[in-house]
Amino acid sequence: MDLLGPPIEGHHNFPNRTNVSWYAEFEQGPPARIRARILSAAWGRRCHQAPARPAPAIAYLLAAGADRTSGPAGGPASVVVVLDGGELEVEVDGICTSTCQAWALPVFAGSLSEEFVKDLQGIG
Repeated sequence: MDLLGPPIEGHHNFPNRTNVSWYAEFEQGPPARIRARILSAAWGRRCHQAPARPAPAIAYLLAAGADRTSGPAGGPASVVVVLDGGELEVEVDGICTSTCQAWALPVFAGSLSEEFVKDLQGIG
């Protein structure tokens, strides 16, 4: 993937570059489960691992055909995307509108000093 990502990302068919995603099916579901890797072109000259996005779930459903683009009773189809950072639950309707859910874990908390806030406000 690291060998293929950069040439695809910078291919002349993508003059503004593109993100590159790979996925493999674990289970057909419902919900389907896929393992995905997403490389982002937004980081500069090389592709880098990107944050979770629904694109692999949409690509999976489109490749699977119309029978998987809607869930029970015509509602959205569900796909669980397994990423390096955790799982992303994606619901996709028949026109590729997606809703995503995932857990979040605080990793940092900070505060600004009163002096700095006053400087920002032009008071100090």
